[in-house]
Amino acid sequence: MVLESSPALRTSGFAFMTWTNAFRALDALGVGDKMRSHHLQVQGVRVMSPTTGEVVRELDLRVQGKLGPHEARCVQRNVLLQALEEELPRGTIRYSSKIVSIDDCDDAKILHLADGSTLRAKVLIGCDGINS
Repeated sequence: MVLESSPALRTSGFAFMTWTNAFRALDALGVGDKMRSHHLQVQGVRVMSPTTGEVVRELDLRVQGKLGPHEARCVQRNVLLQALEEELPRGTIRYSSKIVSIDDCDDAKILHLADGSTLRAKVLIGCDGINS
């Protein structure tokens, strides 16, 4: 179960660079190919000097790396979040669910939500988002 404090899927921000290991994780989650179909592979990277405008460094991502081929894509945040949400069983994400306190129990954590409800969890992973 995912508890999300906002009332709906938030897609603030535009895009971010996603590299080889991230695509391995996306493949394991079943959304790697969907991301590939929406985002072009980056062929290379150039680092420019902010003062001179000259190329300081170049990286050709078409060249095979020591551990295999490189994969880098600039992924739109909203496309990724939507794909992940669609892959989860319905009801996995509970929106408008703000945790106000957590109690330790012998073998679990008791989560107290702002709406007065409580949840019991054996495993709790907290992810603090932007503007939290």
